[in-house]
Amino acid sequence: MTGKASGFRKRPSGAESKRKAVEKERREQDVLQKTRKLDLFFSSNKRAKADDSEAISSRHNENYVISGDCDDEADDNGSGGGCCGGGIGDGNDGIGDGNDGIGDSFVCTDSAADRPQEAQCPEVVPSLSISEGGDVAAVMSAPAPYRIADSSSASFTQCERPSDDPFFWKVNEETVNFFLKNDFNQNIDGDFLKSARTYTDGDRVRKRYCNLEFFKRKLQNGISISRANLVYSPSQGSIYCAPCMLFNRGATKFSSETGFSDWAHARDRIADHENSSSHRDCLIKFRDCKNEIGRIDHELRVQITKEQEYWKNVLRRVVSVIKKLASRGLAFRGTDETFGSVSNGNFMMCLELISEYDPFLADHIARHGSTGRGNVSYLSSTIYEELIELMGKSVLEHVVKLVKIAKYYAVIVDSTRDLNKKDQLTLLVRYVNTTGIPEERFLTFIENCGHTGEEMAESVLKYLAFVDLSIEDCRGQSYDNAANMSGKFKGLQARLKAANSVITYVPCALHSMNLSGSSAAESCKMTVVYFDFLQSVYNFISSSTHRWAIFLSFCEEEKDSRTLKTLSSTRFNAREKACEALNSSAKSLAKTLQCLADDESLKEVDRIKARAFLRQLRSFDIIFMSIVWKAIFLRFGKILHDIQSKQMHVSRALSLYDSLVGFLEELKTSFPTYFETAKEKHRELRSFKNDDTGDESGEADERPKRHRRRKRFFDDSEDEEEQEVQADEEINGELANQSFNIILQTLIDDVRERAAAYREFALKFSFLTELPSLESAQISEATAQLIQAYKEDLESSLFEECLHLKSYLNQLAASTTSNSEALGLTDLSLSKLYQFLIEKNLQDVYPNVSIALHIYLTVPVTNCSAERSFSAMGRVHNYLRTSQQQERLVNVAIMSMESDITMQLDFEDIIEKFARAKARKKNF
Repeated sequence: MTGKASGFRKRPSGAESKRKAVEKERREQDVLQKTRKLDLFFSSNKRAKADDSEAISSRHNENYVISGDCDDEADDNGSGGGCCGGGIGDGNDGIGDGNDGIGDSFVCTDSAADRPQEAQCPEVVPSLSISEGGDVAAVMSAPAPYRIADSSSASFTQCERPSDDPFFWKVNEETVNFFLKNDFNQNIDGDFLKSARTYTDGDRVRKRYCNLEFFKRKLQNGISISRANLVYSPSQGSIYCAPCMLFNRGATKFSSETGFSDWAHARDRIADHENSSSHRDCLIKFRDCKNEIGRIDHELRVQITKEQEYWKNVLRRVVSVIKKLASRGLAFRGTDETFGSVSNGNFMMCLELISEYDPFLADHIARHGSTGRGNVSYLSSTIYEELIELMGKSVLEHVVKLVKIAKYYAVIVDSTRDLNKKDQLTLLVRYVNTTGIPEERFLTFIENCGHTGEEMAESVLKYLAFVDLSIEDCRGQSYDNAANMSGKFKGLQARLKAANSVITYVPCALHSMNLSGSSAAESCKMTVVYFDFLQSVYNFISSSTHRWAIFLSFCEEEKDSRTLKTLSSTRFNAREKACEALNSSAKSLAKTLQCLADDESLKEVDRIKARAFLRQLRSFDIIFMSIVWKAIFLRFGKILHDIQSKQMHVSRALSLYDSLVGFLEELKTSFPTYFETAKEKHRELRSFKNDDTGDESGEADERPKRHRRRKRFFDDSEDEEEQEVQADEEINGELANQSFNIILQTLIDDVRERAAAYREFALKFSFLTELPSLESAQISEATAQLIQAYKEDLESSLFEECLHLKSYLNQLAASTTSNSEALGLTDLSLSKLYQFLIEKNLQDVYPNVSIALHIYLTVPVTNCSAERSFSAMGRVHNYLRTSQQQERLVNVAIMSMESDITMQLDFEDIIEKFARAKARKKNF
């Protein structure tokens, strides 16, 4: 066993290992003592010594340091010292650590005059750059002695901002870079008392001072130019040449430590200095460096600028595609992200389309389009998703900015359920722009905020605070008539009024009209049967392609352009379209039903339904209701369409309500006309074959006439025609009282009741449209009520402004009639009055009147814009895009709804925001 162990390497003992370690450490210390501590040292060409050595050491991070022997004591201590440093590192421009992006920092101590001669450093090159060929080039050389801090520290301390006094300048790289970016302060705004110099002229002693004329040069042709390079030193009372101080210090009197102060010969000496070659060289060097021509990093900056411009051109095209797709609510991504694939989505398809006519993009796609993950191309879904987020936020910021400019705003809120079964609360704002036109803008969707008034109010207030919109500037709110929103005690409108008492609640005028129409449509049995027939016959015809094809063929034969329409539980105007379609295609429908009833190849149940619908269609009740509702919808539908306008205001909506009431009142007297029209149309439909009797006269489908038999007396007339007339009158009276009058009166009463909510608010401001005809007492009373309602907004001088405005309007009206018509003063409304003040620039003349009109137009009348946001959400959040997050949904929705703002935004600004927000950049 011992013999085998002897063949192996003997392991040293612990004492021997310690001895060898100590010996190894001693040898390493000897080597370190003999090795120079400086990586690189250069002396200037004028003061270079033969024994100075040069060395270049490369760090692992490709930084280069230039240094020299400045202090023997520092070498003995093993710390090392550097007179200057430079390199390529991480800076604001991607190069270096300083303000200019080049080189490291210096720690400058006292000036050369305040330290002993042996401690001064030799002349050095402040900064170097390594070019592609490996040459070392100095950007500038300056005789600037420094005392350098310990170079072993991890970072250098920046010098302080250079003083405006050139005497205190510590010329180093930071100082030079500072004045390359900033102009010199000549210090000539104050006095020149410190510049006093004594001269002896024989027995006389005279004092001379610096003069402003020294800082200007008058050419031979009389033109005077400024000597911007001369700087006055308030502490020394001397003048210095700034470029010579920075690049050739001490060479002339103008760059010396004390400066120039020979005022007796100042003009000649300054002219001689300007014409010297050394001054011109320094001035050219300064201008070249200022223009980044000849600077150490010029070539590198040119390369970086070229690369940045290349990627900006790529981003410009990407942003343009995103704006087009988002503004139309289209999808971006496909099933893959490969160029050339037919399933790569709309985004890549648009890029491929542009590349067919854009060589730049085509070349970029060829080189970077399919490089895969980890390579910069700016064409991936990751990039455009981040751009969508930034662009959506930019649109939101722009909307908020517009609201803040307008100051006053109103909120519009509504909610619905999306395809993910989540409740989405939409929030919009209404404001008046600088031209006096009301605008409504989308802000956000808030998911699952709750259904109670308290929960919705909390969500709305929290979001308004998030976007920095003060609830104190809110003046209006509009919702539908749901109890959780419009409730007077616990609804959303009550909660917001508790936060700001001047917020006026106005129920949605369109929703109120729909409720009024629905109430009238359910007011009597005949109208209920009529609308049920419309939906039932539509379902029967449209549920079969065969039946629908037969119906279309008869429509073409009769040249009917309208087909049957379905009803809607939420949109009352769907009833209008269904009624209009039935009136237009009644003959085609009758022929279709007759054809289906006679077709023995169909199932018996379908034939029975066809005969039943045909019997209903030919009945007098259906025909009469169709004619009556067509007349009602003729005016009702137009009002529904006009109210949906974003520029609608309360007085305009109220006038539409009143006009509808007047129309319905007149309609009540037109019953005989509609009755006769129904009889004529009934006779036309009776011309078709009757399935029950086989009689083509169709008498079985005619509305039965009621013949009352009464006891006849000896003197009664036996005229049969007279009895028929009496019977028709009885039928007319029964039909009018049981259906026609009930429908109209229900609609009139409901519209009047709902109009009262708008009348109360409109009366506060309506006196402004009647100013020319009101007395002073009436104006005083009206203005007092308005000021009481808006104490924080209106001043007591509103009365005087109204009096003067009344006089001004009367003068305009009295001047010429054509002038009044051109200004819109003949039919004055509140919106026209406000636009008139803006066009005539009279807002500062009548500030309180303008504020009152501004508040009035800010209050919304409908929440139709909220319904439009749900339509936009349906396009953006369809069944193929239900997996997207809430934030992306909001960003795409706001770009789609506010497409005008999206297209107007500066995409250069968006690109800059993207560059600042994204850490991933192209490595240059």
